[in-house]
Amino acid sequence: QMNEIKLDMANYRHYWRGTPKVGKTTLFRDLIIKAYGDAKHGLLLSLGQEVGYKSLDNLYAHDCPEWGDFTETVDDLVENMQESEFRILAIDTVDELVEMAERKVIALHRSKTGETVSLNAALGGYGAGKKKARSLIEEQIARLERAGYGMIYISHTKVKDINEKATDQAYQQLTGALEFAY
Repeated sequence: QMNEIKLDMANYRHYWRGTPKVGKTTLFRDLIIKAYGDAKHGLLLSLGQEVGYKSLDNLYAHDCPEWGDFTETVDDLVENMQESEFRILAIDTVDELVEMAERKVIALHRSKTGETVSLNAALGGYGAGKKKARSLIEEQIARLERAGYGMIYISHTKVKDINEKATDQAYQQLTGALEFAY
C-alpha cells in the first residue's frame, strides 16, 4: 500500500517538555480547538498527582491517580475508540506515568515474594525493575497508538548546575526531569 502523508497532527507523536506552569496543558487545549474546532476531539489523561488542568475551562480531562486507573482508562479508550470523538490524547505527565509504573513494579515484586524492596532490587535487581517499568509503559502506549489515537506526551524540565573543572566556571543547563533510563 502506497504511503500518503496526511497533514493531521493526530498522525504524529509529540513530546513537549517545559518548566512547571509554563502552559503545556493550555497549549494542548488550544491546539485541539485550533486544529479540530472543538475541545471534544482531545482528552487529557491527568496522571498521578498532576492536576493543573483544573484551572482550565473547555478541556476534556480524566484523572488516573494510580497505575490501575490508567490501565482501566486505556482499556476503555481502546475498546470504545469507534464511539469516541477523541482524536488526540495527552499524557500529562510522562514523569507521573513513570512514577506510577515504578510503584506497580514494586507491587508486582511484593505480590510474588512478599518482600517490599526498592525499584533497584525489584524482580532480581540489576536494572530489572526499571526494565519492567519501561515495558509496562510501552505496552499501554502501544495499545493507544495502535487503536489510532494521536499522542502528545507532556513532561517537565529542570535546571541542572554544571561546573567546569578546568576553568572553575559554572553554568546552568535546561534538561529533562526524567531519569536517563526512561
